[in-house]
Amino acid sequence: MVAPTTAGHGHLTGVRITVTSRVAALAQRLRG
Repeated sequence: MVAPTTAGHGHLTGVRITVTSRVAALAQRLRG
C-alpha cells in the first residue's frame, strides 16, 4: 500500500504507530 516514493514517510508512520502503541500500553498499565 505504501508507494516507493513515500517509503521513507511510510517508515516514519510505522515508527509513530509503534511509539503510540507503547505509550497506550504504558498508560493502560498505570491505570491498572
